[in-house]
Amino acid sequence: MAALTSARNHDVHALPSSGQCSLKDGQGSANPHVNDGSGAGERSLNEHPISKKVKRTERVGTRSAQTAAPRRIARATLHEQVAERLRDMILVDELAPGQIVPEMQLCDALGISRTPLREALKVLASENLVELLPGKGAVVASPDANDVMGMLYAIGAIEGAAAELACQNITARELNEIQSLHDRMLAYHRSGERLKYFEINQRIHKKVVAASKNNFLIDLHNKLNMRVRRMRYISNSQPEWWDQAVIEHQQILDALRDRDSRRLADLLRSHMAGSWQDVKGILGAASSGVVTPYRHN
Repeated sequence: MAALTSARNHDVHALPSSGQCSLKDGQGSANPHVNDGSGAGERSLNEHPISKKVKRTERVGTRSAQTAAPRRIARATLHEQVAERLRDMILVDELAPGQIVPEMQLCDALGISRTPLREALKVLASENLVELLPGKGAVVASPDANDVMGMLYAIGAIEGAAAELACQNITARELNEIQSLHDRMLAYHRSGERLKYFEINQRIHKKVVAASKNNFLIDLHNKLNMRVRRMRYISNSQPEWWDQAVIEHQQILDALRDRDSRRLADLLRSHMAGSWQDVKGILGAASSGVVTPYRHN
């Protein structure tokens, strides 16, 4: 159900490093003196020390509010941004399976040091998107056909299990949000914008599972989905595959609106089975003897 844009130019925009952010000092003295006209260092007889302290606090507070510095990007936020950029590069094969991640080139392209890049690679390794090899660095993972099949079927099973709970628990607001996303997804399908279609498509699947209100299913779905994100993206690389996926999404939405949990579960499981049928030839599984059911129309 994911979509591939073969001619897409994926620009890498520079991310600011933490060293590029600067803070400006406020104007005025941090320790102003009171001049009461009675001589340097002398305090007015009418001015109590506590009163002076309150006035000074008011002045400092006002100055701080006027000269508040811009928020800096925290180190954790930076490496998470880098990780998301790398996921997108893997998604569209800018970092291809089996390729050694070119750390120096990426640091230059993203405008970052090697520290946030390596932290990001550790995150991707935990998601099985890259392998960290001693002496080689990070290598983009090459998915095994049987593993991909298992994960796609597992995602279908999770979504099927979430279907009954979603039909019971989904709110009118959540339904309307999914309908709105569905309409946007159809617009991207009509205009042939596969990457934008894919992004909305994934949000719809996540929202259906989120409507189950079951944290275990939501967490498991997110973790597995991350590992096969690229496979789902390329599963609609042929126009007929993409068209069929759109038909199925309309059926899924109709079943959800009708709160027909059995039909919704069948459609979601079938949808993932169809994604496997679409990608297994790309992975060389067609000649491996693996037999799976075809997508139900």
